Amino acid sequence: MTNTLTTMEEAIAVIAALDIDRWTKRTIYNDIKYGYSFGAINEEALLTRRRNWPLYTYLLPDGSSCHIAGDLLNRMVDNARLRRRAVQRRDAISEPLLEAQRKKQYYNQQSHARVGDLMPGCLAEYGWIDYLAGGPRAAGGDGGGGALAQAPQRRAGASSAASGGTGQEADDTGEGAVADAGGDV
Repeated sequence: MTNTLTTMEEAIAVIAALDIDRWTKRTIYNDIKYGYSFGAINEEALLTRRRNWPLYTYLLPDGSSCHIAGDLLNRMVDNARLRRRAVQRRDAISEPLLEAQRKKQYYNQQSHARVGDLMPGCLAEYGWIDYLAGGPRAAGGDGGGGALAQAPQRRAGASSAASGGTGQEADDTGEGAVADAGGDV
């Protein structure tokens, strides 16, 4: 087995000779072909300057290593450079959206101290306090949540049109009564 790989055919032969499962072999092949690990290690150099790398040492899972040079290294560098630039362009495009999301998150956070928490200085996202579980302002018998919009009460003596003409009559409190308790209720 040669220690320096200059073509993809040589790399395939070295990968095929390894005693590992086929998915790991496929991962190594893609890593060498597309330059994933090379791009991660040399990110700044790929984006800032044009440079010729004479040799790249690739560590294999069995503890051995091989050197990549020549045309194979040039293709690996080109693929890694394309990938890093594409990621940089994608990040630049999504930056205004991320900035808008950061602003929304910043303005939607309130201090716990403003809502009466015992631990001021912590942030409550969207000002949420679990009142049903006995949050800081929940009173013993208010059922949590504070003043909610209540449905309007019916007045006594509602007309049959108000009850819908279904046989339900309004009682003194304004609540409707079920005329027939038999059957499905």
